[in-house]
Parts: sequence; C-alpha cells; structure tokens
Amino acid sequence: MKNSSRWAGVMILVGMSGVMLAMPAFVSPVRGQDAPATQPTGMRPRGRQSLGGDMRSMDQAFKMIQAQYADPTKNESTLTYLATFETGALAAKSAIPPTINRMADDDKKKARDEYRSMMRNLLRASLDLEDQITAGDMDKAAATIATMQGIEKAGHDEFRPKEN
Repeated sequence: MKNSSRWAGVMILVGMSGVMLAMPAFVSPVRGQDAPATQPTGMRPRGRQSLGGDMRSMDQAFKMIQAQYADPTKNESTLTYLATFETGALAAKSAIPPTINRMADDDKKKARDEYRSMMRNLLRASLDLEDQITAGDMDKAAATIATMQGIEKAGHDEFRPKEN
C-alpha cells in the first residue's frame, strides 16, 4: 500500500511538471497581457523578407500581370500573380523605406504617412484590378494598370534610394 501511494505521488509530480513545461506555449509573450494585434512600427514578423525583397516580388508579379492580364485563358495565373503582388504590397506598407529613416525627425512622420498612403492606394487599385479581371472587364483593367504604374513611378521617385 505504501508503494502505491508513493507511485501516485510520483505520477502527480510528473503530470504537474509536464503542465508547467507546456504552459509557456499557451501564455502570451507579454506577462499576463494579450499580444499586440499588429507589429510595432518598422518591425517585421520573423521569417519575412526585407522591404527590398517585398518590392522585388511585387515588381516580378506586376510584370507578369501586365504581360498576360488581357488573355482570358491566363486568368487563373494572372490572379495568382495578383495575390503575390497584394501580399507584397501589404508587407511593404508596414515597412519603412531607408530613405525615410535617413530624414530629419521633423520630416519622418509626414514622409511615413505619405508612403503608407501611396501603398494603400496601390493595394486598393490591385483589389480593383482583381475584380476587373474576374469580371472580364479588360478596358477598366488596362486603366487600373496605368494607375498602378503611376503610383509605382511616383513612389519610386520619392522613396527609392538613388543609385550611385
């Protein structure tokens, strides 16, 4: 009888240890508080590529979209490239271009707001383009692509680091 009660005590101890070891997986990284819904400004989630990487993936996807959007037989492929573009735009919107980081403190907030506004407009246009391609309205799609090209050019002129 003495051994069975000792055995039960050991089992309880082992069970409690397992719960204590697993507990951090269920607890927010901030003591007793919910984790923030968004990343702090300028931080990127682990495993995400750089702003330059996001922009390169957007550029590659946008080139393919422009090359094939008018061909209805390639709609699925075009929509896949558009999803890649939208994902890159969303990630890039939360980043801060190096040109802004190098600005005087007084100018940073205005430039950051302008950059994010441009990225939101680009994202809105890409969502409109998705609707237009899905509906087969290629005239509107062509106009939206031209709008996106204009936003891209203005953004690059203002925020892309100048080549030496």
